[in-house]
This record gives sequence, structure tokens and C-alpha cells, in this order.
Amino acid sequence: MSECEHCGSTDPGHTHRDTAALDARRAALGRWSAAMVGVLAGTTGATVAALSTTGVPLAALGLVLGGALAWAGATAGGVLAVGLTQGPRGERPLPPAAGFAVGALATAALTPVAALAVALVARSLDVPPWSAAVCAGVGWLLAGGVAFVVATTRLRADLLAPGSRGDQARSVAARATRRGDLRAFLAVVGTAVVAAVWVGVLQSLPLLVLVLVPLHVAVAALTVRSGLAARRDAAGATLPG
Repeated sequence: MSECEHCGSTDPGHTHRDTAALDARRAALGRWSAAMVGVLAGTTGATVAALSTTGVPLAALGLVLGGALAWAGATAGGVLAVGLTQGPRGERPLPPAAGFAVGALATAALTPVAALAVALVARSLDVPPWSAAVCAGVGWLLAGGVAFVVATTRLRADLLAPGSRGDQARSVAARATRRGDLRAFLAVVGTAVVAAVWVGVLQSLPLLVLVLVPLHVAVAALTVRSGLAARRDAAGATLPG
């Protein structure tokens, strides 16, 4: 019995009503993943060249790692916040959109705090503020970029998966737009730049974090609201399994 080329199903009655859109979506995901790999390769190459030619001490490499750990901490906080919205067993959890919003707001609030932690480490190591900012930003970008590539590659593979996993992936892909893909890509790069700037600023003005946390939450709230509105506008489009 032959398998469906799009999801591997062997059900004789199984069909896809819009295989062209499914193939186009997989191609788009592949392009965005390749673009991020290019950004990461260029960033890594430039960083290695700078460290090898300027004689930057090992403290700089430590701050690159610190930037990656700061990204991981902020992201883990968002994931934990989403988990808390599910509530104890037997209780009705929040809708997925609400859980997404809570996670985004938590990550936004933790981003300046994570940047402050790296800034304080840099100050203890006597690394100049903007050198520390660049190193931390590189680490943040590498961590976020790798996560982006992994998630994009996984979604691309899941679009061909049979069963509920494939159906869920195709449902997610159906709601995606080119503008949404661009926003996701720029969010990874832009957040790394913002985190780098905050590392440099907070090294000299650590109390500024008291302003940055609510500022990040406010910006994230507006972004989430815009994103949810865009999802509702695209709710009619589907890629059925």
C-alpha cells in the first residue's frame, strides 16, 4: 500500500485538498531556517576573527556563554509561566492563546533581568561595557538562533507526519503568513540586539532595570495583542490532513 507523499498516511481514503500550499509552506520554512543559519555562521565567524586578532581575554568568551545562558533563563521562565497556566489536574487550563500571552509576557519581563545578571558579571570582570554588550549579544543570538532553526526544522518535518502530530503542525502552518515568518525571524535578531544594548547600559546604570521590566512587559503586551489579532484574521485558512 502506497504512502501519502505529504504525511505518510496509508489510508486509501486519505487526501489533501491543498498540497500546493503545504509544499509552499515547507519551502518557506526551509528558506527561513537557511537564512538564520547564514546569520549564525556570519556572527560566529566575525566573533572568532575578532577574538583571535584583538587578543580579547577568556572573559569575553565567558560573556558569550553568559549571553546564551541569559537567553536560556529568560526563555525557561516563559515556558515555566505557560506551565503554570495549565493548573492542577482536574482544573480547566487557560486557552492556548492565553497561555502563549502569559509566556511571552514572562519572557519579556525576565529579559532585562537576565541582561542585568550578565552586566554585573561583566563589571566584576572589568570588561568594558560595550565589549561586554557585544559578547553577550552574540551569545544571546547564537542561543536564540539555534532554537529558531531547530523549531523551524521540526515544524517542517512535522508537516509530513501522519496522525495528530501532523494534523496539528498543518493547522499551525495554515495560520502562518509571510509577515509572521518575518516577524519571528526579526524577533530573534532584534531581541539579541536589545539584550546586548541593555547589558552595556545596565553595567553602568543597574537600577534602570526597574524601568526596563515594565517597559518590556508593555511592549510585549502590544505585540501579543497584534499577533493574536492577526491569527484571528487568518483563522479561516486551513491545510486539512
